[in-house]
Amino acid sequence: MNLSSVTFYPKAWVVLEPKELELLAECSLKHYDSVCVNAGKPGGFLFGMVNVFFASPNEKHQLSWRELDTLAKIAEQSQFMGLEKSKRGLGLQLTIRKILATLEQLTPPEVADPVI
Repeated sequence: MNLSSVTFYPKAWVVLEPKELELLAECSLKHYDSVCVNAGKPGGFLFGMVNVFFASPNEKHQLSWRELDTLAKIAEQSQFMGLEKSKRGLGLQLTIRKILATLEQLTPPEVADPVI
């Protein structure tokens, strides 16, 4: 075996507000996509984030491109949950998309698929 190369994938450190986590958890469980639903169930990364919040409310979460993209997709579900939640969900989606854009800029050019 020979080492061909080494690649690093950037991750983002984020802190979510309680209402954002609550909305994401609710949206996850009502989502049509099983990946989004499973993220909010025991064993899912969103479920873990909610548990960490209860232990340490200001804890930062290190998220990959794929996890952030899944959170943005989960937040889309808020459009079916009334005007107030829809507004919060859209704002959260836009924030997540900005973070994703930053991660894409930091991903090494030789990495074709930065979704690890």
